[in-house]
Amino acid sequence: EDAVILSNFAAGCVVRKLGTAVVTYDEVKTFYGTEPKTEKHPFYKKCVSLEEACVVTQAWRQHGLKIGFTNGCFDVLHPGHLSTIQTARKNCDKLIVGLNTDTSIRTLKGLTRPFQNETVRAEILASLQDVDLIVLFDSYTPKSLIEALQPDVLVKGAEYHIEDLAGAQEIIARGGRVILTDMKKEFSTTRFIEKIQQSQQKRA
Repeated sequence: EDAVILSNFAAGCVVRKLGTAVVTYDEVKTFYGTEPKTEKHPFYKKCVSLEEACVVTQAWRQHGLKIGFTNGCFDVLHPGHLSTIQTARKNCDKLIVGLNTDTSIRTLKGLTRPFQNETVRAEILASLQDVDLIVLFDSYTPKSLIEALQPDVLVKGAEYHIEDLAGAQEIIARGGRVILTDMKKEFSTTRFIEKIQQSQQKRA
C-alpha cells in the first residue's frame, strides 16, 4: 500500500516536468514533509547504504549543491567532534558523515571499544541538523566511500596531515578542497576514558 501511494506521488512529480525527467530524493521527502513524522517510512532516515547515498548525491549534484564529507568513530560525541561537523557544514551545502562500524573500531582501537554500538552512534549523529547523510564503513579508511561519493570538500581535524588523509589527493585532483579544522585539544574520547579510569581507581 505504501509503495503504491508513494509511486503515485512520484508519477505526479514527473508529469509536471518538461520532457524526460526523474524524481529526486528531496521531492519524495516533500510528500510527508521535510522531517519524518513516524518510523513508518524508513527512507527518511539519514543512515543509508553507500548505494543509496550515491543516488542521493547524484540528485544533489543535479541541483548544483556542494557536497562535503567527514568521517570518524564518534564513540563519545564531544565538542571537538561538533566543531569538525559544524566547520564541514559551513563549507558545503550537504554533509555526509562516514561512520566506522563496530568491527572497524575494534580493529583500530582494541576490543574494549566502541563504548556505544554503531546503531546508537548513528542515531546520535542523525539528530544533528548539520548532518544530512550517514554511511557506515567497515574498512580501515573511508577511501572507498570517498571514491564512490566524490565529495567536493573533505574535512578532518588538524591533527592529521593532508598527505596522510585517505582520498584527499583524489579530491584535490578533481578541483575540490581539503580543510583541516582547529581541534579543541581539551576534548577527546581518549581524555574522557582516562578521566573515567582515574575516577574508578580513586573509588577503589
